Amino acid sequence: MKKLISSIVAAATMMFALPAWAVTFTFTNPGDSYNVPLQGFVDGEAIDGLGVLMTFNLVSANDGDFVVDYGAFNTSGGNTLDSLFSGFGFNVASPFVLHILAGPVFDELHTGQISSGITVGACVVSGNSCSGGGNEGLRPGQFTSGRLLFETDAPFLQLSNLTGRLRAIDTVNDGRGLSGVALPEGGFPVAVPEPSTWAMMILGFGAAGAMLRRRRPAMSLARL
Repeated sequence: MKKLISSIVAAATMMFALPAWAVTFTFTNPGDSYNVPLQGFVDGEAIDGLGVLMTFNLVSANDGDFVVDYGAFNTSGGNTLDSLFSGFGFNVASPFVLHILAGPVFDELHTGQISSGITVGACVVSGNSCSGGGNEGLRPGQFTSGRLLFETDAPFLQLSNLTGRLRAIDTVNDGRGLSGVALPEGGFPVAVPEPSTWAMMILGFGAAGAMLRRRRPAMSLARL
């Protein structure tokens, strides 16, 4: 049984005059996947060593139901001493209903401003809003994964404006206690994950498999 936590009535979450980082991820057939490095920014400035790696994989597509697995790895290091990755958001190019099927860390669905004036149609986070809250999330070197279900009438699933939320950022040169966002590096995703990336994340995926088999009760966000 799905637990509805929020509902929104709107045509879609497309935006005009999209910035350069608003790359599009299209999922049509099972196996479609993306490996997406995200660069961390504070007040519009890229911060050395601040980043997140995300992966997305379409598990199944049946009659407008798209099941997508994601992975998230806080890769911050170097001049970034600490950071908290508290979730991510995106826009969907068609009306949709979104459910969380599994997600031990990012277990809340919201919509709204995620940070730095960026508003998203849906966010999957650990706090009580898209901009975060509390102390839950991923610290440097930590990994999590989850599973999402999108219900839409479109023949494919198209996501854009992928944005990560970063808080509690401590750096060598730029200050402490900062907050910011993580955006796709260079504006272009990489379609096939690199072997070295999977090697870093293999332990996390093992734990994710066990979690997905248990399949927790779903949480939902509707955008009609």
